[in-house]
Amino acid sequence: MLVTKQINRSKTLLLWFALFASMYTFSQDAPDFEMTDVDSANVHLYEVLGQGKPVVLYMFSYYCSSCSDHMPLVDSLYTEYGQGNLAEILAIETSGYNDSMVKQYQISHQVQFPFFSTLSNTEILQLYPISYTPRFYVICPDKTYRDMSFENVSLHLESCISSQQLVEKENQDLHLIYKDGFLHFDKPCSSNSYGEIINVNGSVISKLFIEAGQSKLRIHQTLQHGIYWVWINQKNTKFIY
Repeated sequence: MLVTKQINRSKTLLLWFALFASMYTFSQDAPDFEMTDVDSANVHLYEVLGQGKPVVLYMFSYYCSSCSDHMPLVDSLYTEYGQGNLAEILAIETSGYNDSMVKQYQISHQVQFPFFSTLSNTEILQLYPISYTPRFYVICPDKTYRDMSFENVSLHLESCISSQQLVEKENQDLHLIYKDGFLHFDKPCSSNSYGEIINVNGSVISKLFIEAGQSKLRIHQTLQHGIYWVWINQKNTKFIY
């Protein structure tokens, strides 16, 4: 009995450690920086924060397979938050490849958010250090910031954004609920629609076809509990099961 209690206590401590390790809050203000992306657009961090928008730094490396898997998820997040209107997402390539290679990477992954090379600007890696990729920093308009994995990004972004902005976003979102093997929509589809369910690792779980007028859809695959993204007619939303 004593051994069992000790094992359970150890498991609990490990879980708490994993939780804090996955999302760490820094005590000082986020370091300011100014960079030029691969399309020659200049970004000044404090100017973006001054507009009331949080910033996500997506730290990735060129040959990181997990980073590639995350690209459609990050692009979905970018679309969800208004393509820079509610939050800005900046992809920072950490291995030092030049602008043309990073641009080609962006094109090959068919994503929209800004990309940056660190070939001539390694300072960003000193200001926002990482031990592995992919990794994310979320920087709030008040200049507080956290280092985290993708699973925590959306939740922390919403804590950074004003309540009025969230209400406007909520009114535009498609709302989904997964229950008893069915995906329920808050309003019927107006036309025949195609889509996909994607998990947090970037894998397509299920292809979707929704007929006009349908308000729910049978999902034949068994879903594990977690966060999922749904693409429907080039629009996206997420649901938590």
